[in-house]
Amino acid sequence: MFDHRSVCVYETTDVAAPVVYSLDFKECGAALLSKCAALGCRPFNLVSVSHLHWDAELSPWPAGKIISKSDHFTGEADSLLQVLTRKIIPHVETMTGWKPSTRVLAGYSMSGLFAVYAAFNTPLFTDIVSASGSLWFPDIVNYVAEHAPSPTVRRAYFSIGDLESKTNHPYMKTTASNTQEIAQILQSKNVETFFELNPGNHFKEQTLRVAKGIYQVLA
Repeated sequence: MFDHRSVCVYETTDVAAPVVYSLDFKECGAALLSKCAALGCRPFNLVSVSHLHWDAELSPWPAGKIISKSDHFTGEADSLLQVLTRKIIPHVETMTGWKPSTRVLAGYSMSGLFAVYAAFNTPLFTDIVSASGSLWFPDIVNYVAEHAPSPTVRRAYFSIGDLESKTNHPYMKTTASNTQEIAQILQSKNVETFFELNPGNHFKEQTLRVAKGIYQVLA
């Protein structure tokens, strides 16, 4: 445990293999590994970080109650990123002896938004996966356009469900267009990008959607 956060390590292959850091609402490492294996993904080690303060820790800057009355977008992503890069990753990789040349940061929904933000704020990751990322978040497109990603970031995978933007909500309806625009911007900044449209709404086959992103960036 790192304060309220739970960290589960799945050491499945050799110390030089890629490592995937997955930020999860609830711990689902075994299910994610199973989905990846079914897709024929190359071997990797996995770290699942869960029990996060979801809206608070994964939002890059404060926003109001723009989706519902229970929103708590307090903009604590920088603080979480420091915990991840200065405490969790060094601790895990010292404990296991891992020496990866490839580190993937994978997330779904708000953690998919965090993965995009992290690509601009740490050199520790080579690949990011934003599966059904909350890229409706205010000003995220402008942020990506106006800043340079870390030169270590080589690939970025984005996906969205084909029903996710079929809403009249002023923010949520931009999810698909924002996701595609961010992918295009990163491509223009020399990051190899992948975009995939999945069937269904935001809550369909969440673990599979993350697995598909991991498979793609590790291919």
